[in-house]
Amino acid sequence: MLRLLVMLSPLLLLLATTDAEAQPDRRRRRPPPHLRRPGPPPPGMGRPCRVGSCTLTDLVDDVASATDTQSTTETETVTETTVADSDATTTTTTSTDGTDSSSTSNATALSDFPNDDSFANVTAMLEFAADHYGIPLQLMMATGWTESKWTQWNSDGTVLIGGHDYGLMQINKDTWSGTYDWDEISSDVRENIHAGATILKWSYDYAASKGYTGDDLAKAAYAVYNGGPDAVHRPWDTGSAWRQNDLNFEGYYSGKPWESNS
Repeated sequence: MLRLLVMLSPLLLLLATTDAEAQPDRRRRRPPPHLRRPGPPPPGMGRPCRVGSCTLTDLVDDVASATDTQSTTETETVTETTVADSDATTTTTTSTDGTDSSSTSNATALSDFPNDDSFANVTAMLEFAADHYGIPLQLMMATGWTESKWTQWNSDGTVLIGGHDYGLMQINKDTWSGTYDWDEISSDVRENIHAGATILKWSYDYAASKGYTGDDLAKAAYAVYNGGPDAVHRPWDTGSAWRQNDLNFEGYYSGKPWESNS
């Protein structure tokens, strides 16, 4: 038996050596950590935007414009400002934030304009209303554009209606039917702009009373116009169900699309 072990010992030694030399090879065949297949990305790390561009203006252009105004359950009181007619052909009013709004129209009242929603006529009426009521011109123009793209009637002659909102300035029937003649709101673009300017002036003054200035004042004023006094801080509430309305306004306010349509 001993003689057999002595004869087999070189063979056993060779097998042991071969196995030992094979171990490093097996370890080297394991893929190094940096070559391992990566796992799925963490939540929220995908594309930041669902559209081709992340700029506010492009985002607004890519999303359907929402013209329905937010209904409000609160009772809103608007003090209508009566301004005496003037024979002056050009008047300049400095608003609370230092912005000048001016009108070059010869009209002394909105009733002096034609009752049509052609682009040139609406431009002149909105300029007049901004001056007449002391509203920054850019705010007046952007509010009308956001609400209706400056449209009073559909192509078939019926008044533009979004939900319970009527005409160019999208005046809410539930809130304002007791304040304005609704036949005129629907059939007369001049009366519609008059109502919208009165409400926007109150909204502007209310937002200013909350300490807003500059562009923030315009954003807050539109939010109040669109959603009532409780909406004054809404543009900065990213979780608001009405956020798209504010994004629409902000895009139009900064982009002034009406200038490229003139």
